Amino acid sequence: MALGPHVLLADDGAQTLAADRGHDVSRQWLDDLDEATERDYGDDPRLLPPGDQMVRQLVQCNGLSRAVSEARAQGRFPVIAAGNCHTGIGVVGGLDDPEIGMIWFDAHADANTPETSSNGMFEGMPVAVIAGKCFERWRSKVGGFHVISEDRIITVGNHEVHSPSGRGPGFGAPAIGILVDPPAIAEKGFRDAMRDAVTEIASRVSRVYVHIDTDVIDKGVMSANRHAAEGGLTPEEIVEAVQLIAEQVEILAVNFTAYDPTVDPGAKDILIPLVVDVAEVAASAARTR
Repeated sequence: MALGPHVLLADDGAQTLAADRGHDVSRQWLDDLDEATERDYGDDPRLLPPGDQMVRQLVQCNGLSRAVSEARAQGRFPVIAAGNCHTGIGVVGGLDDPEIGMIWFDAHADANTPETSSNGMFEGMPVAVIAGKCFERWRSKVGGFHVISEDRIITVGNHEVHSPSGRGPGFGAPAIGILVDPPAIAEKGFRDAMRDAVTEIASRVSRVYVHIDTDVIDKGVMSANRHAAEGGLTPEEIVEAVQLIAEQVEILAVNFTAYDPTVDPGAKDILIPLVVDVAEVAASAARTR
């Protein structure tokens, strides 16, 4: 999935499409964040030993936190394309705002903790980390990070557990926050379920981070990665959802994650316009506030 950003942000990718639409775009690659440096560990390299997965992810989150903070300081709207969902922790750090909410689009809850996970996969835990349910000391090392409480989180999608090929609700921890999932959509319809959820969270926050794991898109439309499942959203529904969000709260950053071009090479023709469409809606609304 680390290949996804190289496709989405290639010279003929989202940056060029956005520029063709008249937007001022600056691209920054963060491709030197695999091992800690003195910037990360100070004068004691034993604190962040090389080769460790959690160290590497901490370094990546801190690098992304710095980049998001710098972009916002320059008056730019951060649109991130990242390989994996743990990067959401870094984006929240870069926003450095203890009062924000989060809207998490994903085919999965990503709400496991080490105690609920059957395989220890950290990529199944970022929402739980952000909600303050695990890795307290680790997350405290991410610059600018503040916990986002459950009542300030919306999970959109979470359809894999409801799909015919899904692993079922008992596979991992339940989704966190207000849910816009298949049962809610079946009851209200997508637009009303999304609008009601945003209205509820808008009573508590005025600013949000939007995270879009690309496997929230229905597998019948495209396969973002090997975890894509039936019953997801369409790209048009994602844009509609972002419009509904932007009508009620300010979007501070958008992060697109987990696209693996080796699974469905044609998916880029759907994702590149989607990245730009979402960025246009979110950034234009933010400028008018």
